[in-house]
Amino acid sequence: MVALVIIAMVAPGRAQGVPCAPRDALVASLRSNYGEARKALGIAADNRLLELFASEATGSWTITATSPDGLTCMIATGEAFQAVVEVVEPPGEDG
Repeated sequence: MVALVIIAMVAPGRAQGVPCAPRDALVASLRSNYGEARKALGIAADNRLLELFASEATGSWTITATSPDGLTCMIATGEAFQAVVEVVEPPGEDG
């Protein structure tokens, strides 16, 4: 249901109907409509910015990909978000 509301609010993406919009508009929509804030980010091999937005209060989450030109597309949405912190030993160390 979360995805349906956001899809109706953003312009269709360039490929396969993926919902996309300027980054500032999409992030503002996630914050105002779902209380989602950025929880994690990374740069993909193709130089897109990948971000995870989530609301700890409602459990909703969204993964987005932003191209260098600022167009942000929703990759996935869901429910039951839980923040997890795992400690991983560096490779080659025997714990």
